[in-house]
Amino acid sequence: MYAGLLLTALVATSAPVAKPSKPLGPPPKIVLVSPAGDGPVHLIVTEPKVVKQTVSVSAVENGESEVKLVTREATILQHQSVELADAGATFRTAGGQALTAAEASDKLKGGGHLIIPAERDPIDAAYMILLAPDAIVAEYAKDGKRTISAATHNPTQPAPRFVAVKADEKGALRLPAQGQREETVKVPITKEADGKATIEYVETRQSVEDLVPTPFDDVKPTVTTAAGKPVAVDEAKKRLAAGTIVLVSANGQPVGEPFLKLVKPDTLVLSAEKMIHPAFKNQGLPRPTAVVAPALPPRIGR
Repeated sequence: MYAGLLLTALVATSAPVAKPSKPLGPPPKIVLVSPAGDGPVHLIVTEPKVVKQTVSVSAVENGESEVKLVTREATILQHQSVELADAGATFRTAGGQALTAAEASDKLKGGGHLIIPAERDPIDAAYMILLAPDAIVAEYAKDGKRTISAATHNPTQPAPRFVAVKADEKGALRLPAQGQREETVKVPITKEADGKATIEYVETRQSVEDLVPTPFDDVKPTVTTAAGKPVAVDEAKKRLAAGTIVLVSANGQPVGEPFLKLVKPDTLVLSAEKMIHPAFKNQGLPRPTAVVAPALPPRIGR
C-alpha cells in the first residue's frame, strides 16, 4: 500500500541531511503513556502465545457425515499491561542519549508519548532525523517476543502518523487519501472425495477501501509547520515534491500540541478529511484484541 511514495523520500529539515542509501523502513508509531501518579509507568504489550483449542470438524466416514471434536494448537496475540521495564525494549532519546528503564519511566510518569518501531527492526534513520532531540524512542531486543501496542491512545486526540511523500517519476505529486484498490485473495474451499476432506485455495479479486495515491489538488490538505506556521500551497507542493517525511492528522483535525513537540519545528504537518484512514472514519482508533488463527476453513461445497 502506497509503497511507491516510501522508497526514496528525503527528510526536509533546515540542516542538510544525508540521502537514505536504501528504501525507507516502515514509519514508527506514537503511543500515549497515560499519567501514572507516583507508581511505575505501565505499557500495553503484545506477545504471541500458543494455546490448545477444541474445534468441531465435519468428516465423512463409511459414507456418513459426522462431526468430531479435534484439539489443535493455535497462536493468539495476547495483550497485557506491564511495567515499562518489562516491556521487552530499551529506551533512548532521538538525540542519542541512552535511558535506563527507570529514567524513561521518570520522564513519562506524568504522561507523555513514546515513539515505537512499527516492526521489530530499529526505526529508520530518516525518521529519526525528523524527531525532536528529547523525544523518547523504544527499541526491541532481537531475541525478544514482546512488542508495545500502538493501540494505546487518547480517543479525543488520536495520534498522527508519519508519511513519506515524493513526486513520482513524471513529477506528479500524490498523497495517500481514501479510495478503492483491487487485491487478489485466496479463498479456502473444503471438498470431500472418497470419504476424505481436502482443502483447495481459489484466487479471487476484491475491491477494498484503502489509502491510495491521490493528486494533491484533489485532497486539498491544510499544511502548516510543527511550529504552527501556515505553509502556502505552492511552497507546500515544492517541499513535498522534492521528498520529505510529514506528520499527518489521524482525524482530519489540527494535530495536537503534544504531538507537534515530538518533531522538529519545521516539519510539515498535513490535515485533510480525505486522508483519514478508512478504518477510522466513523470511530476512534481500534483497541487491542486477541487475534486467533481460524480453526478450519469454511465448508463452501463438495
